[in-house]
Amino acid sequence: MTRTWKLWDDVSLIIHEPPLTGDNLGLKTWASSYMLAKRLESIGLKHKLRENDEQLFALMELGSGTGLVGLAAAAIWKCSVLLTDLPEIIPNLKRNVEYNRKMIVKRGGYAAVQALDWDNPPPPFNFGSSFQVSLI
Repeated sequence: MTRTWKLWDDVSLIIHEPPLTGDNLGLKTWASSYMLAKRLESIGLKHKLRENDEQLFALMELGSGTGLVGLAAAAIWKCSVLLTDLPEIIPNLKRNVEYNRKMIVKRGGYAAVQALDWDNPPPPFNFGSSFQVSLI
């Protein structure tokens, strides 16, 4: 199933959710993800994350699932977001990034995907020297 999540007047995200098979809850968009995504604008204002049009920081989202929160952050905060999840979640997560890439880039953000399994961690992530990594 593919549906559109309207977050703000000018930001809607297209999110695909494959049929649930087994215990892969990461393939479903949770209500809490939607609630957090809707609050990102006010969180950004409170913490002055968009005081100018330059991209000042990068985020890494752990357990992105369908990607709603990370994609919303890239769009509203004009930042780079690395969305991560288990390898079996990655194909759908990549699909959702591609569905929304044009809108995110147009707004000044960027999103990428990488598998992250705590039992088999990859080499350290390199955001480059121009980014500050923030945990939220």
